[in-house]
Amino acid sequence: SIDGASVQLPPTVSERADRRREMAYDLERLTKAAEDNDLEAQYTLGLTLLASPSAYNRSLGASWSRKAAILGHAQAQFTLGSMLLETPQTHDEGWDWIVRAAENRCVEACNFLAREAMTGTRRRFAKWEDGLRWTKYAAEEGDVEAMYRLGAVMAAPGEDQEMEAAMSYLEKAGARGLGCDEAHHGKCAHTAAVFELGRCHWELSDPERALDCFYSAAKLGHCVAQWWVAEFLRTGFVSEEDEAMALRWYITAEEGGFADFQRDDSYFIGLRHLQGDGVPVDFEKAYLFFTRAGWRHPEALLQRARLLQDGLGVSEPQPSLAFKCLTAAAEQGHLEAIDAVTQCYLRGHGVERSHAKAMEWMLRSKKTWKASRIALVQQGTDSHPPRNLG
Repeated sequence: SIDGASVQLPPTVSERADRRREMAYDLERLTKAAEDNDLEAQYTLGLTLLASPSAYNRSLGASWSRKAAILGHAQAQFTLGSMLLETPQTHDEGWDWIVRAAENRCVEACNFLAREAMTGTRRRFAKWEDGLRWTKYAAEEGDVEAMYRLGAVMAAPGEDQEMEAAMSYLEKAGARGLGCDEAHHGKCAHTAAVFELGRCHWELSDPERALDCFYSAAKLGHCVAQWWVAEFLRTGFVSEEDEAMALRWYITAEEGGFADFQRDDSYFIGLRHLQGDGVPVDFEKAYLFFTRAGWRHPEALLQRARLLQDGLGVSEPQPSLAFKCLTAAAEQGHLEAIDAVTQCYLRGHGVERSHAKAMEWMLRSKKTWKASRIALVQQGTDSHPPRNLG
């Protein structure tokens, strides 16, 4: 209390999620609460209706989302902005709503803008610094992914390296994962933060603490940490050599997707050359590393297709090969690649124009998105921006 008056603290993220799940089972009660200007009810009702197969219900859901957004609900602002992004006529308004949501400390909006800035997916924010700013906002709100990403960036070699701050963020992100389901640890930000902390200790010439971190991450399924543990055991750098145990860790790392990591590594190195992050902008090197990422990395395929379309990093524009890259990414379920393939068929870019083929890909885009949204709503989560289904 303050001066004898009781103060009601705002609900936490988990409390709001629990409330949305509870209300979603009773649309009538939810609608009544929304009509009584309950912001959380308005947002939850809008989100629930947006996942409906009915065009009328989706339109109604968009209206409730807009109302909650106007009244200041940050998550509703993000939802509304994400929908508006999908229509060219409302694209700029969509960005404004997402930025407003981020300024209101909506973690999903902050992470969305950070990813856009750091990957250049929509090319709205061209500077790496924009991504860092939004990442810091999300990290300040305690988001583990943001803390890990910020720590990894700060720890990267270069003039802007801030090792002490980086390790602080990574330690916090790693500690947040102690209560998580171990089955998912190998792919989550918590374990990645523990591994990245190990790399920091390695760079600071502290191999014992580095191995401790690598071993902790390895036991939780991080394939690159498993590879590092195998290397330590093979060489006997810290403890005695153990070839048999090293071989077991090498096999575990390979089974856990170490080859996929190598593809990711090539992709992010390509991004750094594309955006000039710590290195001069070099389209040829960017194209080379995106190519090294192979045909099973949708994001790398998308970036490679853009360079081919624009004739950057290659001798001349190659629309046919660009279309092949886009199709390969789309076949793996990448929504933006699916939309790009649709446009290629509509406009005849790199492929013969075909409205029938365009319609097939357009329908695939809707089915892919709707399946993911229904799963998210059933789980009571909403970590991905919704799309306008028209």
